Order: sequence, then C-alpha cells, then structure tokens
Amino acid sequence: MPKISLKSILVLLSLLICQLSTSWTPAHAVGKKPLVIAHRGDESEYMENSLPAFAGAAQVGADMVELDVVYTKDNVPLVFHDVAFEREMIQCGALQGALVRNLSLEQIQTHCHFNPDLYFHPQTPQTLAPSDLPLLRDRSENLMTPPRLASVLDMMKRSSTGVLIELKSFMQNQKGASDPVAPNQDQAILDLLAALDPSQSCLQDSGDSQSLTFSCYNKIKVMSFDGDLMDRLNHELRTNLKYAHMQKIKMLKLVGASSELVDPKHWSDHWSLDGVAFYFGLGDQGSFDSEKLDQLLEQIQRQPISANKLKFVWTVQSPDQMESLRKKQLDGIINGIPWYAEHWKF
Repeated sequence: MPKISLKSILVLLSLLICQLSTSWTPAHAVGKKPLVIAHRGDESEYMENSLPAFAGAAQVGADMVELDVVYTKDNVPLVFHDVAFEREMIQCGALQGALVRNLSLEQIQTHCHFNPDLYFHPQTPQTLAPSDLPLLRDRSENLMTPPRLASVLDMMKRSSTGVLIELKSFMQNQKGASDPVAPNQDQAILDLLAALDPSQSCLQDSGDSQSLTFSCYNKIKVMSFDGDLMDRLNHELRTNLKYAHMQKIKMLKLVGASSELVDPKHWSDHWSLDGVAFYFGLGDQGSFDSEKLDQLLEQIQRQPISANKLKFVWTVQSPDQMESLRKKQLDGIINGIPWYAEHWKF
C-alpha cells in the first residue's frame, strides 16, 4: 500500500473544507463596515493603475485596491485598464493606438509612458520620496510605465491592503488582436498567486495568518464580466491540488444588468460563485438612487441563493454617496476616493 504524506492529507482536507463551508461572513451581517476598495488604486491623487496609486491607497488605509489585468504579446499580465493605448493618459509615440495584445512587454516599457501632465498629485512619481509612500522604497521599476501584475503583488504583499483583480482578456479578444488570448491563459493569474506562497505554508495556518501572504489569501479576490471564465477559474482553484493553499481567495462575477440579480432566470449565471459586483447607480441615466438600491439589496437578501454572498458595488466618486452606501447591506465599495473612509464612524 503506497504511503500518504502529511502534506497530501492537508491538501485534501483543505479542499474538502472549502467545499463544505465558507470562511467569511458578510460585513453587514455582523455590523462591520464594508470594505473600502480603491478603484485602480488611489486615482484621486495618482495616475490610475500605477504603482504610486496602489502605494498611495495603502497609505490612506484602503482595505483593498482594485486593478485591471490585460495580456501583452508575450503573455505577461499587465496592469492596465484599456485594451489599447489610445487615451491621453498614456503616451506611446509611434505606437500610440496600438493594441496591448500586439505589443511585447519590452516594447511597452520602452515606448509607453504615463502622461506627466495628467498627474493629480503635485509630485510626479520620479520625485516621490520613500517618506511619502513607503511601499515604493527600494522599487527598481520605472514608475512611469504600466506595471506588471507580479510587481504590484510583490509590493502590496508588504502592506495590510488586499488586491481585487479584474480580468479583461475577453475584451482583448473582442478587439481582434492578431494573436487572441488563449482560453486557459488566465490560469496564469492563479499560478502567480500560488507562487507568493511556494511552500504552501497557508495549508498549515494556525490562525496567525496576518503575517502570511495577504493573510493567507483572505485579502485576494478575482472578478470579471466574463462569467464563463470565472466559472472555469473557480473550478481550477477549488479542485487543483496545487492551489489548495489558496482557498480563501474569493471569486466574483461582475454584473452589468443589476435587475438580473433578482431574476430567477439568471440566478445560476450570476450567483454561482462567492459573490457579485454591480453598478451602484440604479436611477435614471445611471444616477444614484438610494431607495432603489435599498429595494434591490432587500430582494437579494431574501433570496436563499444570494443572501450569504459577497455584494460589492462600483464605482463611487463622491463623499455623499460613500456616506450613504456605508450604511447599506454591502460588503465592499469600489471607489475613487479611498481617503474619505477615515472619516467614517461606526
């Protein structure tokens, strides 16, 4: 009879426990404040999706940073919102307008730079001192180019701030790149996360996980508008033994039509994972309507399939809206003003 190692037993037990129970309780159920999730980092002070923006969000006490991931020609996960270098915020010279997927990482880092004229902060990244943003200390990357996901994770793991990763490979394929992103390419994100704890020490977490990688992955969440992609990734995460130490990661689906969240025809599509994220503006032309949002959340809470799932909203940009949303049945608020949360009182 073959011998079974202790590590193998721990791996199997971890996967079994994940399938039988959940390790979180919705914030509103226990009277805690919703997570403050900085949209593309602290975009109110720094260039969106830049290392300074993420370091700045951690500095003001954001619970998590939200970021976007696309792929370069050589399959490097790049933190950038768009599928092409078209907006004024990025300058690529002769390559302006090119699809991210059609350029290698070397080409992007050589030719594409954030527009210094559009920085909100009085200091550009080149002049930021470690005393301003300690997480930037000893960073060797060029802070003026879109960062690799690996660089962001490496920096943020030294903070108490978590990471919410939005996957956008499906949008790249919709734009007709010369080399479409392969269906299984996003598994590279799970591999990157797994490499943060190569010894799988989180399998043996005794409860003091604060000192381990992102609190043993409890502060990592992944989401996408591509529901099929999220279902596939979740299956890999929950069944593949090499990811057994990452079972505290939460997987969410982004939902564009919030009315579908309370339509039984769409329950199996939207509520199959750990939760959802949806747009908070339910009024006319996308305006904020507090009463309509309350009604939607009450309906969600009455549905057995969704009552205990995570519920995030995006993207809040005003203090008044933040103040109203903090008291609702929400688990996370993706917002562009993370500094405001320090004024909350609970």
